[in-house]
Amino acid sequence: MNPDPQAAYYGLGAIFPVVVIDHRPIWHQPTARALPEQRPQGPDVLALRWCGPAAPDIDTLRRTATDAPPVTLDSELPALKRALPAGVRLITIRPGALIGPWAERPGRATRSF
Repeated sequence: MNPDPQAAYYGLGAIFPVVVIDHRPIWHQPTARALPEQRPQGPDVLALRWCGPAAPDIDTLRRTATDAPPVTLDSELPALKRALPAGVRLITIRPGALIGPWAERPGRATRSF
């Protein structure tokens, strides 16, 4: 696992930071608040997402991903979810929604006039 955050998006809207913790496209999340589940032909990868109320805390996201145990089964997810700090959520995301390194995300540079 690479703990460097990547930029991701769900389509229209904001770009947010994630760290993929399982790159196998075997995951599915039935609803936003449900725990992810493994499916033989799941379309998604497993990731940690910054969802805090403030600006993204990249250090917390990176540290959480580094400290997370390897996940190989969906039965391991409840313990991982309980160990997540405030502001970090376990999600699934399509590989095509990952758009590159967070440090090089689109829109990070703003012009001032």
